Amino acid sequence: MQKDLIENAVGVVSIIIRNLELGINDNNGNGGPQILQIPGGCSPATRNQQLPISNMQNNIVELQDLSKFYQMGGTTVKALRDVSMTVRSGEMVAVMGPSGSGKSTMLNMLGCLDRPTRGRYLLDGNDVSGLEDNRLSEVRCSKIGFIFQSYNLIPQLTVVENIEVPLFYGGAPESTSRERAVELAELVGLGKRLSHLPVQLSGGERQRVGIARSMANNPLLLLADEPTGNLDSKTGADILSLLHDLHNHGATLIVVTHDKNVGGQCQRIFQMSDGCLTNNAKNHYIQG
Repeated sequence: MQKDLIENAVGVVSIIIRNLELGINDNNGNGGPQILQIPGGCSPATRNQQLPISNMQNNIVELQDLSKFYQMGGTTVKALRDVSMTVRSGEMVAVMGPSGSGKSTMLNMLGCLDRPTRGRYLLDGNDVSGLEDNRLSEVRCSKIGFIFQSYNLIPQLTVVENIEVPLFYGGAPESTSRERAVELAELVGLGKRLSHLPVQLSGGERQRVGIARSMANNPLLLLADEPTGNLDSKTGADILSLLHDLHNHGATLIVVTHDKNVGGQCQRIFQMSDGCLTNNAKNHYIQG
């Protein structure tokens, strides 16, 4: 990959992360474990590890009375209020609610983009609630993959280079990161689009790049923010099908959405209102 382009992209990615922190992306989931054969990792030491498929016993996410308050002038905004929830390894769940319900703040917490005012967030059994910025960055790189509604691809980079960006941050050698990126592009059906720029792709193809990029470091958790929000119904259905394929191969997904059709295809729905979880319903139409 062209190093100068990637290094120039650092500023772009920083803006993307900062926008998410500010909530700009909110526009209103035999005796041992089975193995998903998708090698990857955040650093040379962890790449080529295999992703264990859940035995549905381990909690990947555990929130314990989590709250987030913001000061706006003399007013305290209670964006999240005493939220408790668990997501087991291998689950696909939805977080739903109208604009202003706290979905964006929840996404920031789950993605380690912000710290709670009080309460605990256990990610894969480790308390990440009070980690410093550099440690939170390491956690985001190694354990979490993000899928954005607006794709957030870097315009100057090709399909394969966009997929490589998380590997670049993780310090992976360029030769092996290219191999990994090509493998992921082929996995999402873009093997013949490797050298295309984002402007040359359809919306559905851009989202496929985003999904491939989210998997680059073989994360424990995938966070999808309105993944079909910018797509027509047919393309959205194709993207949902791809997410289901990942889930069926062991991925743990949390989908943040206001679309009942999307939420209805997840195993459980966490309903939010005014910063609180008001309901945690099992979807009986979905197996698992």
